[in-house]
Amino acid sequence: MTGPNRFIAEVRGGVELFFNRGTDVADGWWWGSDEDPWQRGPFASSEEALADARRGAEQFKLVRWDDAELKRPGKRPLPPCGHIVIGDTGGKLWVKTGERPARAGSSERTAFHKVWREMVESGELVPTGEMRPDSKGVPQPVYVLREFGTRN
Repeated sequence: MTGPNRFIAEVRGGVELFFNRGTDVADGWWWGSDEDPWQRGPFASSEEALADARRGAEQFKLVRWDDAELKRPGKRPLPPCGHIVIGDTGGKLWVKTGERPARAGSSERTAFHKVWREMVESGELVPTGEMRPDSKGVPQPVYVLREFGTRN
């Protein structure tokens, strides 16, 4: 049995380069899950972060997301479990069309993101374990209100 996907991403100058969001963690490579993206790190390289992320997850499949991979047509959404995903930007901030570059010390791009994060942290929104592609085709976790998440 596998656990939730693990994501490896680089932070420089207080900005997570792949997901284009500010953070207060130290510069370097980090790995974590959707619920806790900065569990372990910083590491000097993606290879070091990968070696650490593989502990206890040897059966996980390795996936590399880079600009070319994300733009490839016919991509299928990534299942929510059993993968280690390296978000590799080549050391550059990856900004999707229509997004503004994140700033250091600003972990929310909009007021909506701030409220969303607060609802997740309080437990009001809970992850379903499912992933769905956003408008750009990038898999994102699905959340529901806690009161609806416990119904069968």
